[in-house]
Amino acid sequence: EIEDKKLSRNSNAGTEVKISQIEKSFPSLRPEEAVQEITMGFALYMRQYPKVSLWYDGNKIDPSGMEMHSEDYKLPSITMPGEKNIEATLTVIE
Repeated sequence: EIEDKKLSRNSNAGTEVKISQIEKSFPSLRPEEAVQEITMGFALYMRQYPKVSLWYDGNKIDPSGMEMHSEDYKLPSITMPGEKNIEATLTVIE
């Protein structure tokens, strides 16, 4: 069921999504498994946007607790048409 849009109780800007009335029999939705999957999937995004917060079933998603090591690798710059150089970095998170 999709409800009509309404103002969030939170005064900060952003989008709040609440999914409810789902079947609880899916193992992948159990908090232990889901939190780990969500954390791995959003780790880099949350590093780039540290003010973003994600919650699942009352658990705050915090990638820093799962990271063993991270390393940034500078890649060769890319020259675009018009001689515009773009710097690139690859971030690897273990």
